[in-house]
Amino acid sequence: MHYLLDPPHPIDPQRLGGKATALARLSAAGLAIPDWFVVEPAAFEASLLAPLPETEVEVAQVLRALTPSAALLDALKQRLLLAGGGHWAVRSSALDEDGAQHSFAGQLESWLNVPAEEVAQRVVDVWRSGFAARVWAYRREAGLPPRPHPPAVLVQRMIDAEAAGVAFAADPVNGRRDVAVVSAVHGLGTALVGGEADADTWRVDEAGSIIEFSPADMHIAHRCDAEASDGLRVETLSGVGAPLSDAQVREVATLARAASRYFERPQDIEWAMADGRLYLLQSRPITALGALADP
Repeated sequence: MHYLLDPPHPIDPQRLGGKATALARLSAAGLAIPDWFVVEPAAFEASLLAPLPETEVEVAQVLRALTPSAALLDALKQRLLLAGGGHWAVRSSALDEDGAQHSFAGQLESWLNVPAEEVAQRVVDVWRSGFAARVWAYRREAGLPPRPHPPAVLVQRMIDAEAAGVAFAADPVNGRRDVAVVSAVHGLGTALVGGEADADTWRVDEAGSIIEFSPADMHIAHRCDAEASDGLRVETLSGVGAPLSDAQVREVATLARAASRYFERPQDIEWAMADGRLYLLQSRPITALGALADP
């Protein structure tokens, strides 16, 4: 088997999870998404030397010795050579993850700025994180079957962002569907997602008017750094302005709304800006809105 799927191949959400399904659909819709492919869960199963046991302790023992199969190593080598090597983000696309009813966001490991020659090992690391103790605990609390499914793994071209962040197509605080919320930091979005930096935040109405701006006191930014152990370095900021112009804020809000129209429900997106071009990195439903009425 090849074990890798590229857009525009059809994506089965029951096998490949929410993130891969969303990216496949948005790629087909023509939105600007960095080059990506997905490692199927079958690659995990083919890498096992024996059937996966049922209990948490036994699974952990199996995963400690797990290595990628020769077929997967060859498939990754060929795909990454075709893409010209470079650096990649490696993250999960697990079943039950980033859905409308359950969100496993932050439960599984992600690896950023990974050199092509290290992608295979990071795929294994994502597999292992899919069976971490916190995932078993979350599933028990959520009333899901106890043993996790092996996650599909997204491999996406790393964007060396000048600015990045998140955007909500509806206000997650008050539920208003006519207001988008854009949050941005300098550099990579990891500083925001990891809680190391506060973000400048804008609220944008349906006409594209910025109705509120809340600046943050930013002291650091994350930048790509191939020499760092985790692929990132922390840069100290001083006297910097907002990471986005007003026009770019509107562009991000428009992107969040475009994704929401496509999925017919408000979306929470991750985005990055590099060389003046806006990229969509992820899109998922805003789970916290529930059934609040439109204003």
